[in-house]
Amino acid sequence: MLDEHLGYVADRTRLERFQTAIARVIRPGDCVADLGCGSGILGLLCLQAGADRMYGIDSTIMIEVARETFSRVGWAERTTFIRGHSHRIELPERVDMVICDHVGYFGFDYGIVHTLQDARRRFLKPGGDVDPH
Repeated sequence: MLDEHLGYVADRTRLERFQTAIARVIRPGDCVADLGCGSGILGLLCLQAGADRMYGIDSTIMIEVARETFSRVGWAERTTFIRGHSHRIELPERVDMVICDHVGYFGFDYGIVHTLQDARRRFLKPGGDVDPH
């Protein structure tokens, strides 16, 4: 599992595209929920782009890697990590952005459509957005 995630963060082109896309949609002060956060790279990019807070949600041991990473870069106080599936957890507040990068072959793997619909309904503030759309 760690090797898979290391491959994602080592792909410079992929990271640059995510960074550019996130910089276009994150506004200073935003609160973000990263579904299936894995190593936390998207959450880091959101905070770097100006988000104020981030909820990292993941059901795997990778959440501990993310927790350690955010602690090492000094952003632990701006993050809350929740271990579980997003459709089984509650957030303490509504967020401005839900972001996720569930890797799959066709974009429908892992029940992603249902997951994003659920997150839109339960996690977003009015006027909030989901990426990918």
